[in-house]
Amino acid sequence: MILEDITFLNKVVELYNLIYVNELVFLIDVNNTILFAGEKIQEVINCHPKTLIGKNHLDILPLPQENISSVNASIDKVIKTKSPQEFLSINLNHNHEYLILDCVLKPIINPVTDNIVAIGVESRKLDAKLYLYKLLLLLENNQINLNQHTPHIDPLLTLREHEIAFLLFYCKSTKKIATILGDLYGKSVTSKTISNIISSGLYPKLQVYGIDALINKLHSLGYHTKIPVSFLINMHLDLE
Repeated sequence: MILEDITFLNKVVELYNLIYVNELVFLIDVNNTILFAGEKIQEVINCHPKTLIGKNHLDILPLPQENISSVNASIDKVIKTKSPQEFLSINLNHNHEYLILDCVLKPIINPVTDNIVAIGVESRKLDAKLYLYKLLLLLENNQINLNQHTPHIDPLLTLREHEIAFLLFYCKSTKKIATILGDLYGKSVTSKTISNIISSGLYPKLQVYGIDALINKLHSLGYHTKIPVSFLINMHLDLE
């Protein structure tokens, strides 16, 4: 790296330390070395941001092995095109609230030399409803295949009950829920099956009767944000 780029990069690092100190943001150089990490990183990986500085982010961060090649591809694309790249990150190694992140890689370009000196990585938690929408688009376009092996650990509901409980917040009918689960598992699921699980499983377990009462109870237990493990898989997916 030439002197002009080094000087510019040092100023960028100073700026990040002023602006993004409390954010879920990284700054890495073109060799994947972490130059800055916002304090919110600790909420995601239980690691103090300062201990990450100077380390290769591919080595120090808990990246699933299956995501690494696509992470590298996104970085290479940013460097090649000098354009931002948005991606969806699902990392089951992260703390529960941060399993799903909507991220943007932003090239940091020295305006004098026109060289990329670093890449900013900005992330935010993805709303459960928005994630479901993106998941359905990916399934419809055959962009992913969910072969889920992560064990279901919900203490109250079975996996299928959990799936239905979550989908009840975002679907207007048992027919729509059946369609989604059919697409997810690649087999036919009927509206009657969904209704039977609601009446014989969810109602008695939650001691309520009627969809409105059920949804209110599920909301009080947080199921509107508890995404079932069958809807999750380690994945790094470009969104452009």
